[in-house]
Amino acid sequence: MINIHGGGLFASFKEVNRNFNYAIAKMGYTVISLSYRRIPETTLIHQIEDVMAAMRYIEKHADDLNISLDHVYLSGDSASALLSLYVLALHRSTKLCTIFNIRPSGIVLRAGCFISIMCDTQRKDLMAAISDVVTDRSDRAKPYEKYMLDPLSVLNVSSLPPMIQITSTEDAIHLDSLKVRRRLREHGIEHEMHDYPLGIERHLVHVFSVMYPD
Repeated sequence: MINIHGGGLFASFKEVNRNFNYAIAKMGYTVISLSYRRIPETTLIHQIEDVMAAMRYIEKHADDLNISLDHVYLSGDSASALLSLYVLALHRSTKLCTIFNIRPSGIVLRAGCFISIMCDTQRKDLMAAISDVVTDRSDRAKPYEKYMLDPLSVLNVSSLPPMIQITSTEDAIHLDSLKVRRRLREHGIEHEMHDYPLGIERHLVHVFSVMYPD
């Protein structure tokens, strides 16, 4: 399992997902946790490049890391689910790689998991601050720019492996997960959705399964 940490593209770090990754490891998986540069140090396209570079590193050093690449899965929460969307799509479309000018790894990602996905970058809600900084002047008129402004449009030129989504009615950006489910259905992508109702012992807030993996 390759896991990317969330944080709205501008905050957090991979150690925040430590307990979540331990929980996956206890199930018998080897877990690799990835970091990336954050906004405003960089823009979204370079965050995608960072994660794709990590994928190529994992492929090249699989023997050194003592891992098998026969069954590899990718998970991300919130903004990192957005990054996961790009990574999964890039690994299934040479056309998209050409548009992004990014070289994929040879890893076959057999399935993916979106946890409380943040699927829009042009927002009017509590995450509106990112809308003006996911791209900058250097991205203007580039072939990939429209995919930064409308991330789900990558599904028009690529596909995804089987997916699972996790969210809840208490998720602050619950509507994003519902939007993704609708688009996955429209594109005929195999998927499951776990949309939990109100919590009883805990509030099932945004990325609750990462915060409380037990």
